[in-house]
Amino acid sequence: MIKTDLLHSRVDAASTLAVMREVEYRSSGVPLEEYELTRGDHRRQKQSKEISEWARRQVEEDYAKCRADPERAERRRQAFENVAKLMQSFKKADHEIMRWRVRLYCGHIIETEAHYTYPDPLSAGSYGRRCSECGKDRQTIVGFEPSSWVRIPRFDHTPSERLRFVLSGGQPHRASESADTPGHSLEEQLAEISQEVTLRGEAAERRRQDEIEAARQKRIRWEAAMEEARIRYAEAYCIRHLEAQEAAWRHATGLTEYVSAVRVRVEAMPPGQARTDAEAWISWAATTVERLDPLSSPPRLPDVPEPRADDLRPFLGHWSPYGPTS
Repeated sequence: MIKTDLLHSRVDAASTLAVMREVEYRSSGVPLEEYELTRGDHRRQKQSKEISEWARRQVEEDYAKCRADPERAERRRQAFENVAKLMQSFKKADHEIMRWRVRLYCGHIIETEAHYTYPDPLSAGSYGRRCSECGKDRQTIVGFEPSSWVRIPRFDHTPSERLRFVLSGGQPHRASESADTPGHSLEEQLAEISQEVTLRGEAAERRRQDEIEAARQKRIRWEAAMEEARIRYAEAYCIRHLEAQEAAWRHATGLTEYVSAVRVRVEAMPPGQARTDAEAWISWAATTVERLDPLSSPPRLPDVPEPRADDLRPFLGHWSPYGPTS
């Protein structure tokens, strides 16, 4: 029986490893960097609140029905117990869990877990959750990245009188594993283990500082690109205004020539009602042409409206108007 269980354990571990190699884990943005919420984020948060409100109303209606019907309440209690037992049976082993670092709509960064077969936390159904930092409910996930990859145990877990210390994560400098040997106990290796932990911690801190500095520099470049885009947008707006004025002037010039030609013809007409009506038309036309002619008033720079995000997009190149990480 023992040999059979060990064999099955190794087969399950091998199958799990084969599945993990086929999963390509995805990320969206860098949660630790500064982030500016997009219109899509606001829309999804609004939908999440609407769904939460709908679910709350459904629960209240069900509670009311259960209070009015004891048999229904007993069936509901039994159903909940069955679901709880089923959820307990689905408990995942540590080596089957993928941990994710996520940024929530409220701006806080937390960690969440999912089965390793899901390529991202959204595929696992984790669209929104309660924020453990601020306590707000139904906060949608706006960015995520893998926090730690799980590993299949190298050995079956069986009782042993020997100790083994495994250090995972970070940049290795020496050994990642230390264990009791016939001539060298684990206690005698504690100094080396402590030094390895210190070196990995220092390397991780340097990497974190480098990432923060890289994100800061990226934001500086994005802000400079946004400022340049605003300048180019204003210049393009003024050019379009100038072209519109030139077109209006040409149009008014053509109308002026036409009204002058009509005036010459009317002056040759004999006195009478027809000439009176024509002269009234000429007076109206001359006033209208003068109003249409941009040269009737001194030229001035147009008032450039505040650009929207999409207005700046043509001038940003590869940058997004919604932020350096969008």
